[in-house]
Parts: sequence; C-alpha cells; structure tokens
Amino acid sequence: MLTEKSRFNRRHHKQGSALLTSMIMVMAVGFITAGFFTLAHSEYRAATRSFLLGASFSLAEAGVDRAIYSLNTDNLSAWTESDGGQAYTYTFPPDPSGLTQAVNVVILNASSSNPVVYSEGVISGHPAGDVMKLLRVGLSRDRGLGDSGLVAARISNNGNSVEIKQYDSRLGQPGVLLADGTHNWSDELRVSTGSLEGGAIDVGNANIYGFIATGGGEPDFGPQGGVYSLENPDTHDPSRITYDYYENFQPIEAPEGFPDYVSPPTLSKGVNVLMDGVYALDGSGDSIRSTNGKDVLVAANTTVTLILSNGAELDLGGNLEIETGGQLLIYTDGDIGISGDINSHNTEYDSVADLAPAQRLSIYGTNPTDGAQTIKIHGAAQLAAYIYAPGANVELKGGGGSDVGYLNGAVVAYDVVINGNMQFRYDRALGDLENVSNEYYAVQWAELNNETPETAKIAIGDYFN
Repeated sequence: MLTEKSRFNRRHHKQGSALLTSMIMVMAVGFITAGFFTLAHSEYRAATRSFLLGASFSLAEAGVDRAIYSLNTDNLSAWTESDGGQAYTYTFPPDPSGLTQAVNVVILNASSSNPVVYSEGVISGHPAGDVMKLLRVGLSRDRGLGDSGLVAARISNNGNSVEIKQYDSRLGQPGVLLADGTHNWSDELRVSTGSLEGGAIDVGNANIYGFIATGGGEPDFGPQGGVYSLENPDTHDPSRITYDYYENFQPIEAPEGFPDYVSPPTLSKGVNVLMDGVYALDGSGDSIRSTNGKDVLVAANTTVTLILSNGAELDLGGNLEIETGGQLLIYTDGDIGISGDINSHNTEYDSVADLAPAQRLSIYGTNPTDGAQTIKIHGAAQLAAYIYAPGANVELKGGGGSDVGYLNGAVVAYDVVINGNMQFRYDRALGDLENVSNEYYAVQWAELNNETPETAKIAIGDYFN
C-alpha cells in the first residue's frame, strides 16, 4: 500500500515531466519560429537582391541605349573624351530617390563602323547590399547593298589564275592609266564572311589585292594564293586579315503592286529591244533565253524590270547591251545562267544618270531558303553586274584554257565558288548605293560576370579617371 509520501512524490514527478515537456515544446516552437523568420528574412534579402540586380541590369541597358542614340544622332557633346580620343565616357545624372543609382558608359572607337560599348549599372545604399551589372555590346552599322565587294557565308576558289581586286568606275575603266601616272586599281577591296568557322574563306591559289575579313575563323590558302597590297604584290601580308566582321544582309523581296501582268517577250534572231516596263514571269511556263544570235538591248533612259517567280527560267547568253541611262533590274527566286558579253561594254560611271556600270544590271535573288537557287556565270562570261542574293549559290567560272572571264561589280551571296580563269573587280562606286540607314545596332552582347574568359570584367572606372 502506497503511503501518503509516495503519492506526493508520484504527483510531483508527473508535474515535473509535464513541465519539462512543455518547455521542450516551447523551445521547439521557438526554434521553428526563429528558423522561419530567418528563412523569411533570407528569402526577402534574396528576392530584394534579385530585384536590385534586375534593376541594375536595366540601368546598364539604358546606358547602351544612350550610347546607340548618341552615335546615331552624331551627337557626343554630352560625353567626355577619354584615353586620348579613343573612348568617350558618360555618367547619368544622380537619381533623386533614396538609393544611389549610377550608370557609367564607355564608347570605344566611336568613329569606326564597329564601336564597342561598355555600360555599368550600379545600385548602392540598400541593406541587401550593393549590386552591379556590366555589359559589353558590339555595334555595327548598315552597309550599302553594294558596299561589300565579295561577301558570302562561304567563299572558295578552285581556279589557278584568279585575281580579285578593286577599281573605281568614277575614275575610268578598270586598270586605265590615270593622270598621276598610276593605274585605276586599288587594294582596298574586302573578301568577307561573317562565319566563325576556319576555312569559310578558301583562297586557294587566288591573288587577293585587298583584305580578308572573317567573323573569327582563319582563311585557308593554297601554295600560290595570298592576300597582297599593290605596293608589295608578291608578298603575302597576314596583317591584311581581320577577324571582327559582322554581316547583316537581309532577304529581299520582289516589288509588288504593278497594275498589269506583262507577258514575257519572245526573243528572235537579231536584236531584241526590251521596252520600258515590268515583265512578270511565272514558273508554270514562262522563260527567257537569249543565245548567240538573239541579242538583247535595253534602250537609253529606260528601266526594264523582270520579276521571275516560282522558278521561272532565265538564261542570258550572247550579247546584252544596256544603253546610256538604261537599267535592267532582275528579281528572281529561281536559277540563272549567264554567259557571253553581258553589259560588258559599260565600264565607266555615268555621271549624267548617276549610275555605276554594275547598277545598270542589278540581279536580286529573292529565294529565302539558303542554297535553294543558283546564279551561274560561265562560258568565259564578261559581265558588269551587281548581284545581291544572300540566300543563293553563285558560281563564277571564267572559261577554260586561255579564255578569261570577269565580273565587274559586287556580289553578296550565301555560297560563292570560283573556277577557271576568273577576274573579279569590285567597283568602289557601288559603295554609295541606296538603301542605307547608316544607323548603329547591336550585333554582339555579353554580360561580364567573370564566369568565362570571354566574360571577364574590365576596370571600367579607369576610363573615368
């Protein structure tokens, strides 16, 4: 039998256990509550910091926008010249809010076609800590449709007597002796690709008197090929190769809205005069083929436009002559074959009509699928033309044996293959063609965060000292 003392001890033990359990539960709830508040505070700081990082990123982007606007309006008066004129700096005015917001912007090589912008957005003074975003943006500007020389995603030469150089039709015929005793040749032409791949330009045994520009890849050379200056025409000059080329050639569409469909002309023996107007050819059955004995003439001061759709065929052989002030504009989504003497008698700039020889015959490839159309120049063709076909394969074959073909003008294409004895002469006068907005736009963009060698941060503050 339990005594009174035993009963008291048992009740006291039970009360102590209940108190201990209550204390443990209170402590557990306290730990959980403290953990919750700690987690909530951490999440708040993380969310706030994420918000501030986004805001600093937006500030940095605003700095890039300011740089592009200043360049496009040709107004850097609010900027400070730095680094001996190699850079311009700008800092946004202070923000009136409680936080300190700063935007620091640097433009390098502002007068070039490919300036680089560094923009830093900084937010400081918040309990979550200071944050910063740093951007590097490469810019380029629109080029004239003819301000390119020879450009394609891939360019390869399989010929052995190929020369690629530049002249200016405003100074006369290619190679003509000028009044100062020099010839109408220059070594400023560019053979270009925006590709990053090595070998995208395969020079083979061609002689390029000018420059090679790639998006980063090394060009290939044959044992007799190279890039030269006219001053040292026998010495390959690697300094004439650059690796920062950007391309922005947009697809082109045939003009629309003509009121009437004009059926294609039927060519007969002799001289066929194309009348001023627009000819629309449909691939269901239309074609134009000029051969030896079926010559074509575009009369003086007339404009003939050929619009070929759905694979309508066009073969230009024999002779095609375009008289003073005349133009032949071809828009096609199909294949073209060109041989013979095509606009070849036009070698000098027409100052009255304000036309370069190659502008008299302009060929626009409208097929939007890369490699889906072919423009073939063959049979020792002698041609003055401007070819803008950013999705087309262009074949330049300069005859065989002693036959030499040439193209005076410019080519923009998807893939260019050169064969035989071909001479390519870029006419510098084409650099002033229309359709140029001349505005800068972003072509490369990177956040500098030190995660890779390519995104290593720079000391942007050095430009502001």
